[in-house]
Amino acid sequence: MKHAKKIKLSLIVSIILGNNIYAKDISILDIVTVTAQKQKQNSQKIATSITVFDEFEIEDKNIEKISDFISYVPNFMSFQTLGLNGVLNPSLRGISSIGQSAMVSVPIIIDGIPMSSAMGYDMSLLDIDKIEVLRGPQGTLYGAGAEAGAINITTKKPTNEIKAKVATSFGSDNKRQYSFHASGAIVKNKVYIGLAGKYYEKDGYIENLNSGEMVNNKENKYGKINFRWTPTENLDISFITTKFKRDDGSNNLNILYAPKEVTNNLEGYNKVDVLSHSLKIEYNFDNYNFESITTKRDYDMIFQNDFDFSNVTKMHQKKSSYTDSLAQEFRVSKKDDTFTWLLGIYGDDEDSGFHTIQDKLTGAGLIHVNAIQDLTSKTLGIFAHSTYYVNQKIALVTGIRYDKVDKTLKEKANNIDIKDSFSEISPKFSLKYKINKDVMTFFTIAKGFNPGGFNPHATHSDKKSFGSEKLISYEVGLKSSLFDNKITLNSTIYFIDISSLQTVHYINMSNFYMSNAAKGTSKGFEVELQAKATNEISLFTNFGYNDITFGNFSDIKGDYSGNVKPYAPKYNFSIGAQYRDASGYYARGDMTGYGKMYTDNKNIYERKAYELVNVKIGYEKNNFDIYLYGKNIFDTNYDTHGFSNKFTVYSDPREIGVQLAYRF
Repeated sequence: MKHAKKIKLSLIVSIILGNNIYAKDISILDIVTVTAQKQKQNSQKIATSITVFDEFEIEDKNIEKISDFISYVPNFMSFQTLGLNGVLNPSLRGISSIGQSAMVSVPIIIDGIPMSSAMGYDMSLLDIDKIEVLRGPQGTLYGAGAEAGAINITTKKPTNEIKAKVATSFGSDNKRQYSFHASGAIVKNKVYIGLAGKYYEKDGYIENLNSGEMVNNKENKYGKINFRWTPTENLDISFITTKFKRDDGSNNLNILYAPKEVTNNLEGYNKVDVLSHSLKIEYNFDNYNFESITTKRDYDMIFQNDFDFSNVTKMHQKKSSYTDSLAQEFRVSKKDDTFTWLLGIYGDDEDSGFHTIQDKLTGAGLIHVNAIQDLTSKTLGIFAHSTYYVNQKIALVTGIRYDKVDKTLKEKANNIDIKDSFSEISPKFSLKYKINKDVMTFFTIAKGFNPGGFNPHATHSDKKSFGSEKLISYEVGLKSSLFDNKITLNSTIYFIDISSLQTVHYINMSNFYMSNAAKGTSKGFEVELQAKATNEISLFTNFGYNDITFGNFSDIKGDYSGNVKPYAPKYNFSIGAQYRDASGYYARGDMTGYGKMYTDNKNIYERKAYELVNVKIGYEKNNFDIYLYGKNIFDTNYDTHGFSNKFTVYSDPREIGVQLAYRF
């Protein structure tokens, strides 16, 4: 009840603040152009639920990695798989992938580089131009796996203008962060270069009582170089290379309900090395646009952890994994006043695998496991997307895509060699109606799917593979820019019918396999409001409500029919205000919150409802900024209990710090 009262209070505050927005000297909200649908469009005029963060919001909200902006998006949540930094599984409108699959239902595309795995999902961000979060199935344009949504991220393009910035942050737990970015022209109007880098270090908060030291320290290094060449007015070529290294300590977890202390007899670590390349060629002629995007990404991780968290060897694990992917996409499109269309073809080739070394104490003694698995995946996607303007008020948006995913899994030690193919046609249809120049409504039906995978150790041959998860989404949305663009108010109502739901199915109390034994439905609504109260004051509030439950579903452990799907909070919200004046003074405060979330099919284990408060005050001038900031200033505990039915994943404690930046 107390959380419901807080939500009601937050909404009342936003309404009260909203009633004061008619004061004199009011400025307007910026018009945001997005490329999430692979063409430049006004975010308020596309028939898609979308939340956008531009470069100013990214800086104001202290967005430094993927998980930093998720709580500002309605019905979006993420949880840290196995308590590993960087390994994140997103849940959007209650839809998330099972942890055992290592896939995600909301892929990230950054400068054209696709990432559809939980491994490395919570990446570091720097020099970002725009973050676009699309809600609802996006398979038509983004392909297999984008069943719940997609995140499109673009970094800043170097131009003729010479820009440079250095910044540093110091905060709680001995946090140190140093960053820079610089860009400009090598040959004016022809050749440009951009450079960026960041170093981050922070002490942990889980103490090893044996050594007296913190075990989950963090250290990240990030670098990027962007070459851009515009040999003619119509041709734009960019080549971007990024490098990221992580050198952290143990996982951020412990045995169920344990305090933040361990007696480990094995030193844990989490080391990650990621190298990415993106080559984009864009050519414009008349109203046509041609794009070629070639990407290469190599991801390597090795972690070691004492999963019994004691000075007795009961469960020690060392695991290395890799993912090497090469992708190519070609697109051609045309825009005019009546008919806009886009055609594309996509292909990728991905090799991944892992090597697990494990010592586990059982009734039969200490069992040693040494397992190696290799997985290859090849994807082909062909797609089309169009908008036909029937008249000045009505537009039809259609899309269709065919995807074929071929997978092979090999495990030499057990002579396992499994192959399977997953193909699907993903259509989308939207009807868009322009009520007037400021208000638009839309209705969308779209299909989404997540490819299947393998159960290599299943005893029955027909259980060696599990099928694709499929869903049909129905949503009605309203977008409005009111009072001469001083307010934007967007809302959506949706219903999602999920068939062939991918779940963990137990055949006895200790053995399981992944299957499509369950079905489910997800329904809810979302509201986003932004307003300019005066030239200096900006206000915002977002709210999402979601109800996702299993249909008929049971296994040896119980009957889950009607239960809430794990990792799907009932609601989330954010509300805040920001002050920035011409003399340089700045202040900001916001609150974000989530409802209760279950972590198991039985709905026994949970993360309780919580709210976090963040603040930031400072002084800004033409060439320097200084801020004092606080994240989770009341040090709220929001630990997640019951991961894998036996672990608690710890939440981040309060962080207080200072930020300094200087621009050249």
